[in-house]
Amino acid sequence: FFESASMAEAPLTVLMVAEKPSIAQTLATTFSQGKSQKRIGVSKSSGVHEYMGTFMGHPAKFKVTSTVGHMFSLDFGTEYNDWNKHKPKDLFRAPVVHCEDPRPRMSEHMANEGKGSDILVLWLDCDREGENICYEVMSVAMPYMTDRFPTKVFRAKFSSLSAIDLEHAMANLGYPNQAEARSVDARQEIDLRVGVTFTRFQTQYFRTNFGQQLGKVMMSYGPCQTPTLWFCVKRHDEIQAFVPKPFWELKAAVALDGGETLTLDSTSDEFWDKSQAEQALRRLQGVPTATVLERKDWQSAYERPCALNTVELLKMASTRLGIGPADAMHYAEQLYLKGFTSYPRTETNTYPENFDLKGTVQLLAGSEDFGAHAKQLVANGLTAPREDGVDAGDHPPITPVKLTASVSQCGGEAG
Repeated sequence: FFESASMAEAPLTVLMVAEKPSIAQTLATTFSQGKSQKRIGVSKSSGVHEYMGTFMGHPAKFKVTSTVGHMFSLDFGTEYNDWNKHKPKDLFRAPVVHCEDPRPRMSEHMANEGKGSDILVLWLDCDREGENICYEVMSVAMPYMTDRFPTKVFRAKFSSLSAIDLEHAMANLGYPNQAEARSVDARQEIDLRVGVTFTRFQTQYFRTNFGQQLGKVMMSYGPCQTPTLWFCVKRHDEIQAFVPKPFWELKAAVALDGGETLTLDSTSDEFWDKSQAEQALRRLQGVPTATVLERKDWQSAYERPCALNTVELLKMASTRLGIGPADAMHYAEQLYLKGFTSYPRTETNTYPENFDLKGTVQLLAGSEDFGAHAKQLVANGLTAPREDGVDAGDHPPITPVKLTASVSQCGGEAG
């Protein structure tokens, strides 16, 4: 990576930036073996953890800090705040500007930590949004960094906060992906232009035509939310328009020789005509015995599931646990931040060839709830995972990376 021999003059100064303060603390604790010192930086939202170590074989002073999500947002200039001065369609071509919430003072914080730093290692979440934040950090910190080395920015790729994954990422640093970052820029601009334009258009329309009924209510439009709302409204209308129709079912309780009672269902399913149901009931009343005319045996097999991705996680949380999508993602992210599971936002549902499936199952052997089952699986030999899933190239499937002995270790939100 380095093309200079002048690094022997003084230890390197390596600035490492995560996306959340808790991840920065985990990084510092892992790489310093718990010996890092924390100080307050310019931003009160994110501290700075410092320790001495080595970077690619060279002595280095490490500074580990974080953002608190995106540093910048996109908006139109203040001259476009006047609805009467500009038509909604003008916003499709209006210039946009980057804005920053001044309260965290994040730009000042990154600029201050960038001063005198030789290397910038970006530990933002490994998705498109994280890649975009990488370039936000770079735009602020790099102008204040030294020019000791031609290559001074590196990107860490990781899928969990386990020590093994973090050390592997540190040993295999790459570079930020500008194409992914710019795709987020494009998405943000589309969301802004479409959302604000249609919000103004339909708000003005409804105020003009339904002012007495609605007053000055704001009719906001979201490029994703509004089409989704259509599905909700359509389903609501179907439920409201549904007219229940009565039906009748015929069941028979048959006493077996052993004293047990067997309940039998009619092969004709439900009756939509009450007179037909009553007629069938009269034919059966008073019949002393029943004869078995045919016996059928069958086996049912359930296909093994693919590896767990975000969509399936949300489905299972809803159907099996009764947890809504927002809460399910919140809990999944908390488990990830506490180091218990891998990154919860992934479209991939197939394991990579080198995935340690046996090691993951052995990790669960110490569980009081399902440890015995995990031991039995290992003892009998694991079946190879399905190979028909999709590798989206983002993160591996969601898997446990650390076993918790108790619910309390997951934090107060575990329940």
